[in-house]
Amino acid sequence: MQISGDARAIFLAAARERSHAAGAALIREADDSHDVFLMLDGTADVLAHSPEGKMVIYARVVPGDLVGMLAAIDGGARSASVVARDQGRTAWVSRRDFLSLMEMPAFARPLHLHFVSRIRSLSERVYEFGTQLVRERLVRELLRQIPAGHDGPHRLDPAPAHLELAARIATHREAVSREMSRLARMGLVARKGRALHVPSRAELAATLEDGGEIRPEP
Repeated sequence: MQISGDARAIFLAAARERSHAAGAALIREADDSHDVFLMLDGTADVLAHSPEGKMVIYARVVPGDLVGMLAAIDGGARSASVVARDQGRTAWVSRRDFLSLMEMPAFARPLHLHFVSRIRSLSERVYEFGTQLVRERLVRELLRQIPAGHDGPHRLDPAPAHLELAARIATHREAVSREMSRLARMGLVARKGRALHVPSRAELAATLEDGGEIRPEP
């Protein structure tokens, strides 16, 4: 989750900085560590592997994101790994210090709102995986990467790799490649150098039966 303003200042006042290299495992799945970090520079992937070795990417970590809160709150094992995509810096606090920060309303309020938003998002993803075809899940994943309300031409630079998209929507790379080719033939996406060009978010969303609307949550 992104934190800023007072919440960010409160966290940094209690944190210690670290540097990391590309490919570094910032958090390891099933580990019993409970520290929390704020990404200062660089990006990372939140991912997990099945017993068969299939990788599932849950989210992308960018500067300003707070990571590792679940294990800090309940003391359980890590539910996923966080692997750095490039060189960067992080700021860390111990579980004990994090729980102390959670007693401060200015810090805790944004986190409570984040957890509510995350539950809604996960509910939506469960619905997608259980009811939709690969082509629908792929379009929804592309739409998530374009700001809502941005209907003009948009560039995803660099373009998300087909393997990464497959991991995000629980399928295989070949299925993503096939559906991306279909979208390109329809003029809804175009590869330009290392970027993916989307002429119109609205036209891409219109390929879905519900027009790309998110299902209402209770």
